[in-house]
Amino acid sequence: MELKFHSLVFDLDGTLINSKLDFSVIRNRLGLSPGEPILEALDLLPYEERNEKQRLLIEWEKEGSLQAELMEGARSVLNRLEQKALLTRNSRTVVVEVLKKLNLHFNPVICREDAPPKPKPHGLLRIAKEWGLPPQNLAYVGDYLFDLQAARAANMKAILYCPGDEPSWSHEADLVIKHFEELLDYLK
Repeated sequence: MELKFHSLVFDLDGTLINSKLDFSVIRNRLGLSPGEPILEALDLLPYEERNEKQRLLIEWEKEGSLQAELMEGARSVLNRLEQKALLTRNSRTVVVEVLKKLNLHFNPVICREDAPPKPKPHGLLRIAKEWGLPPQNLAYVGDYLFDLQAARAANMKAILYCPGDEPSWSHEADLVIKHFEELLDYLK
């Protein structure tokens, strides 16, 4: 299987940026079980409790946006791409601030307000349609199992960015990279 791309879709937090957010701590503060998907769990709560916890989540995400740093090597990859898009489970408010702070530009930018959250493929399929490209010609770069599952469900290639130890589910990826500059070998 040949992997060569001129356009890529990226996840944000943990992939392109390090916001220094600890999602296990956030889950704990929100009263959620370890590993429980945050957005899906909050959607199941009664209205007032859900709104309060979503407000807290956005506050923590904003704190993370203030600390956000671009992952090493990411800018050189982004500069080589003809097209690049962003699909994230983050809120639009936070994403706009991070992109402005780090001088990053994507088209389109799909946030949790724009499409059902990953691992659902809706956001990725929307990007493929907007670009006028078949999903199988695209790849999604992410750092978490939901990213790989969304890519699979959209019939896209799944690229796992994993600078540390590989998780048990890394076999779900078509490609595992430890450093962003490894992607340069896969760009057309």
